[in-house]
This record gives sequence, structure tokens and C-alpha cells, in this order.
Amino acid sequence: MNLIKEGQFLINVSDQVSEKVISYNDQTYYRFIDWIYSPKPVYFLSPNEVNELCEIRLKHRSRINYCFHESIAMDVFKEADLVKNDCRQLSILDFGCGDGISHSRFLKHFSNDKIFCCDMNKNALRNNPCDKKHLINPCGPLPYESDFFDIIISIFVMHFSIPCQMLSELKRCLKGDGKFVFNIYGRFVAQQHLALKNSGFYLVSSKSASEFEGHLIETWYK
Repeated sequence: MNLIKEGQFLINVSDQVSEKVISYNDQTYYRFIDWIYSPKPVYFLSPNEVNELCEIRLKHRSRINYCFHESIAMDVFKEADLVKNDCRQLSILDFGCGDGISHSRFLKHFSNDKIFCCDMNKNALRNNPCDKKHLINPCGPLPYESDFFDIIISIFVMHFSIPCQMLSELKRCLKGDGKFVFNIYGRFVAQQHLALKNSGFYLVSSKSASEFEGHLIETWYK
């Protein structure tokens, strides 16, 4: 394995997938995806540290496993009933949209002029094709009316710790009969569940992803 340092993170520039936890210069690092190592489990990264990680991912985006991402995205879409239902009249938020991978996947399957995207990384948003995108503060507020969205989706976001203020904002923007659907994985699912419950959400469904062991597809109501 060939490692290089980028900020506080390590990049594995070889094609070899190594251990989940490694030691480098007498410091412990934790694998995040197959080729990035973090000095702490990513659930405990601060918003600024997550932003730094996003910049690294953007810089090395050619190494992203898009087939993996599409499979998880389709699981989320199906769980949100977007595949079998006519979603043209629904207001949908892609929370933590990044550079638009999820949005591009969405437009492959649906036609919808009421899809909104938001993220805290301005460089990611610059590459996002959505025409209703917003740069947000990690702690809110969100630039949307209360009870506005029928569905909020979030793909490869909820393994990070989301500030309680933002979870409360997501709840505020979701309609009374709306749903919050996302994928989640890792050792700190229980902590994220507790944060969601403390913000007024309750779990309706949690099921394994169709193709990838260890990933859960979950639906929460407010």
C-alpha cells in the first residue's frame, strides 16, 4: 500500500484495499471508502473536517465506485416509493447532494422540476447540475419553508454526525406525512438513531441494501 498525506487525511494511491484500521507514523487511521483514511472515525469529524474530506473526494473523483453509488441510490429511491409512484408532483430535497451524483442518477429515472439540492461544500455545488441548489451552513437554517417537502433523501451522508440543529431543520421542512429516506452504515448507527429521535423523528423501516452488506436503507417520519 502506497500512502500520501493530504491535510490530516491519508490517501491510498495504490489499487490495493487494505485494513479498516491502520497505523501510520504512530497514529491510528480509519478507512473511509477503499482509499481514504481518516485520523478518527468519520462519524466524529467536525463539519470543517467533513468539508476537507469532501474536497479530497472531489479531487480524486475518478476513483469513486459509481456502480456502488448507483445501487445504493436506487435502493433509496425504491424505499421512498419514487420508482413505482408518479413523483412529478412531489417536492423532493436531496440533502448533502455533493457534486450531483445522486441528482444525475435521479434524472436518469425521473422527470421532476421540483427537486431541490443542498450541501455545505461550495465546490461540490459548483459541479452539481441541479438548478435549485443551495449552499447551507452545517447547523442551518435551511432556506425552505416549513412543511415544504414530501420526501427528503440523503445518500452517503448519514454516516457523518449531523448537528442536532440541522436535524431539527430537516424535520421542520418535511411535511407532516412526509418521509426522510437515506442509507447508513458503520459502527455508529445507534448514535445517529438517537440523534434523530431526539430531533423528533421516528424510525419506520430499516432494511439491508439489496447488494452491499452492512448498508441499511431507512425511512423516518416526523
